[in-house]
Amino acid sequence: MIRRLATAIVLVTSPLAAQLDTATIDSLVEARRLTLGIPGIGLAIVHPLEVIHERGFGTTGHDNAQVTAATPFLIGSLSKPITATVLFQLVDEGRIDPALPVVTYLPEFRMADSVESARITVHQLLTHRSGIPRKAGLRDIGKDWTLADAVASLARVEPFSPPGTDYQFSNANHLVLGRLLEVVTGESYATLVEQRVFKTLGLAQSFTALAPAESAGLARGHRFWFGIPVAARAHFNPELLASSNLIMSAHDLGTLIRAHLNLGTVEGRHLLTSASVAELTTFEASAPYSPGWGWRRVGDHKAIGYSGGLDAYQAEVLLLTSDGIGVVL
Repeated sequence: MIRRLATAIVLVTSPLAAQLDTATIDSLVEARRLTLGIPGIGLAIVHPLEVIHERGFGTTGHDNAQVTAATPFLIGSLSKPITATVLFQLVDEGRIDPALPVVTYLPEFRMADSVESARITVHQLLTHRSGIPRKAGLRDIGKDWTLADAVASLARVEPFSPPGTDYQFSNANHLVLGRLLEVVTGESYATLVEQRVFKTLGLAQSFTALAPAESAGLARGHRFWFGIPVAARAHFNPELLASSNLIMSAHDLGTLIRAHLNLGTVEGRHLLTSASVAELTTFEASAPYSPGWGWRRVGDHKAIGYSGGLDAYQAEVLLLTSDGIGVVL
C-alpha cells in the first residue's frame, strides 16, 4: 500500500537538501494517504549528514492526536535489518563469522533433516537461502514461547531445498539469528537491540516492549474492511522481535538509515565498521536479498530497502546509496 508512495518520494527527491521541494512531497503523501484511507503516516527523508525533512500526517487513533515523526509504529520486517546490524557488530568484534555453519554458534539448531541443517551457514539465514521454508515462519507462536522454543520447533520442519541453493523468504531465518545472538552474547535479544542500537544511536522513540511504546503514543493499527480502516489492537509478540515486532518512529528509523548511509557512523555515534556496512549491502548474483537489505529498481537506480507488514501496520524504507538519500514511511 505504501511501497509505491515511498518509490514516488525517492523519484522526486533531490540529493541536495537545498533543492528539495518539501511542499510537493507533503502534498503527495497527504493525497495518497487520503486516497488509500490510511489514518496516519510518519515520514522521514534523510541524508548521511542531516535530516532533510520529517513530519507526520493524519492521526494516531487516540483522541485525534496528530502523528509526528516521533510517533512509534510497529515496523514488521524492518526488524530484520536491525537483527542483521547487531549480528555484524559481533562480526566487527570477531565473535561471529557469517561463513560458518549456524551450529558453530547455536548447537541446539536442527531441522528434520539434521544432516542438511548442520550445513546451513549464518550468511544463508541472512539472505533467505537456508532451505527453511516460508511456512515455518508463519506458524502460530505459543504465548509463553521464547526464541529457544521457536528454534526448537524447527526440528519437525523439513527443509524445502539444500542450503545455499534456492531462495525462499522466511521469518524463521531471523528467529534463528535472534536466538544465535542470545547464545553468543548471553543477553536477551531485546537487551541487545536496546543497548547496541537504540542506546548507541540515542533513539528515544524505539521499543522492544508494548507497554512503554503505548505510553509513548504508539499509533493504533488499522485493518481495512471493504475499504474502510477499522482500528485494531496490535498483535505484539516479544518472541518475534528479531523478525517482525520491533517498534520505532520514523525519526528513529531515519537515524538508523543515516548510520548505514554514512559508513556506520551518525553524529559521532559509531554503529558499525564501514566493512560491515558494505557487506550488509553486498548482493550475490540474482539474489533478492543481501545480508541486510532487499533491493528493487527505482527509475534508473538500484535502490535497497525493506518492507514491513503486520496485520494492522505497514512500514517502508528505501535507500539510494549512490545519492545518499533515505526515505522512511
